[in-house]
Amino acid sequence: MSKTVLPNEQSAIDQKIIDEVFAIIPEAWQGFIVSIEPRTGLDGGGQTIAILQPDQTAETVEPTDELRAAVAELAAWFDGIGRKWDRLVYAGYVDPTGAWHLKITAPLPD
Repeated sequence: MSKTVLPNEQSAIDQKIIDEVFAIIPEAWQGFIVSIEPRTGLDGGGQTIAILQPDQTAETVEPTDELRAAVAELAAWFDGIGRKWDRLVYAGYVDPTGAWHLKITAPLPD
């Protein structure tokens, strides 16, 4: 199985998104899921962003303007290169040693 190498532009925007998520989630959280979907309907577009803790409490936090801007930048970049997407997911959890592990689910380059 070959490893997909992301374009530098996408990696840089993904890093902005992850940095902002870490800036806004509560320190006590041991994991997070950020789900991003294109918004359709009467409001004319944009993205729906949900940030939650995936444990029994399912606690949520509201996205900041900075996070919304980074997500909009990624959506615009995808649009500029013609990459379609239905949902983006950024997930992370802390292992027993205290290290964070991240997984990003997004459309890959062709």
